Amino acid sequence: MSETNQRVTMIMGAGAVLDMNFPGHIVTPTTKKITEEVLNPYRDIFDDSREITVVKDIYNVLINKFPVDHNIRCEDDLKPNVNFEILFHVIEQLLSYESVWSGNNKNPYIYPYFAPFTKQNFVFDRNDLSAVRSEYVLRIMRIVNDYNEYFWNDKGKENWYRDFFESNFKWDVFNFNYDTTVEQSLGVFEDGFEQIPGRADAIFRPKKLMENKDKLSTINHIHGCINYYYKDHSNDDIFETDIYDLYKYPSFDEVEDRMIGRGQSNPVSQNNEEYIAGPIITGLRKTEKLICMPYDFYHGNLHKAIVGSNSMVIVGYSFGDLYVNNLIKRMHAIWRGKERIVLIDKWSSENMEYRTDLEKYLQILPGGELEFIELMSGCTYVGELSGFLFPSNYHSPKYSKNGNLMLVVCGMKEASVMRQEIYEFLES
Repeated sequence: MSETNQRVTMIMGAGAVLDMNFPGHIVTPTTKKITEEVLNPYRDIFDDSREITVVKDIYNVLINKFPVDHNIRCEDDLKPNVNFEILFHVIEQLLSYESVWSGNNKNPYIYPYFAPFTKQNFVFDRNDLSAVRSEYVLRIMRIVNDYNEYFWNDKGKENWYRDFFESNFKWDVFNFNYDTTVEQSLGVFEDGFEQIPGRADAIFRPKKLMENKDKLSTINHIHGCINYYYKDHSNDDIFETDIYDLYKYPSFDEVEDRMIGRGQSNPVSQNNEEYIAGPIITGLRKTEKLICMPYDFYHGNLHKAIVGSNSMVIVGYSFGDLYVNNLIKRMHAIWRGKERIVLIDKWSSENMEYRTDLEKYLQILPGGELEFIELMSGCTYVGELSGFLFPSNYHSPKYSKNGNLMLVVCGMKEASVMRQEIYEFLES
């Protein structure tokens, strides 16, 4: 293996774990399933007889008012694509503007500049939204923790996932999920955290990650982790960390104990809009939430990894984060034809083998994914892709004519079986 290809950048999205054989009691962590969970009513801690339905109320407004993409069908009905990240964004915006609408905000440092140009047309109780926001995040984290715990105790059932990382490569993994499955798979890694003697938590040290003196694989939870939370009030690292910086705890149980019943003010963006950060990053304003540790340095490490290696694996990523899409597209500008990119996704085998209308089929892919495939394969329009995508065996990897892109469309589990072929391509 050459020095240039010794490290491989991995972009990992939610689809990476979906081939696991989860027991029936575990919620499969798809966007649809998570959205269904957060839509369920919330308990009013001050009145057990009352349920809070404000999240479902927000959802209903969006479903009725938001335009429909007529190119995409959700099951049998044409509906707007409203998922848990969109809902969370709306919650943040409502919390930010409610104080102005109610006439209670006279503070120039938290008065949104756009507020004078808006008016309230959705009736809600701020206390309900404030009560819901923490439980909303906890519901997502509990879903992740359930499958994370399953993986920890699976007795080797999901070794195909662990086996994918068994190579001579040093991986720079940018895990957009919130789990610790990669940590469990690698065993030895660098994530920039340093255990504090006599304390449960670990503090993030930027130089520890960026210098990586032992040249280990790195794990970068750029959107957070179920084991992250703020420091204990008793901690005295006041000159090393900001109040919104995250620490790492031994388990989700430790984090959950700290989250329940704890209140903390939310940060405000440069336009004076309130947003909700914390142990996991969700919503539509992710770039604004990357300004605390460790997220800011994980973001910086992503730039470093892409410039430092021409090899990249993208697995289970929906291409839903524009700042990530814009960055990984630079692989061609940086490496100018020497990039080696493996894209692992899971497409419909029936559509792949029997559909004749190629352009119509590819148009249902996320726009960012289709654009990325075109760019990395050297194609200028969808029709050019037919040369290496169709017809071909669904279970075999596909190679672009320019030699830069390897496409695996049968999912992570089958990709693990062909990992030696993937490794060879990354080294080529």
